[in-house]
Amino acid sequence: TLDQEIKQALEATLNREDIRPLTDKIIIRKAEIIPYHIEAEVHVFHGPSKDAIQYEVEKQLNVYLAQCFALGKTVALSGIYDALHTGGVQRVALKSPATDITTEKWQAPKHTTITLNFTA
Repeated sequence: TLDQEIKQALEATLNREDIRPLTDKIIIRKAEIIPYHIEAEVHVFHGPSKDAIQYEVEKQLNVYLAQCFALGKTVALSGIYDALHTGGVQRVALKSPATDITTEKWQAPKHTTITLNFTA
């Protein structure tokens, strides 16, 4: 395949003795996406601004998740809670993920779906 041909060409070029440092070995690895799902119950205070609160919560969560979508990044539960717990939110019950989403240097965490249930 083309991916394999490119990988072999890169390895051959970068592992030449006149290019790489003496004690290094170049390993080429394809980036990998680590999918995850977010599901939470977001309990908001009673009042007329539930739609505004929902908009702000979704916006803050998307900002945080965009920051996490990079090689070697971690999606921390504390970061998810922080993004979900904006003004007007009384409490958050996070159902998924159950633990931090950790990755290796060649992996990037990417949310597949977000399910937020807002209750007053």
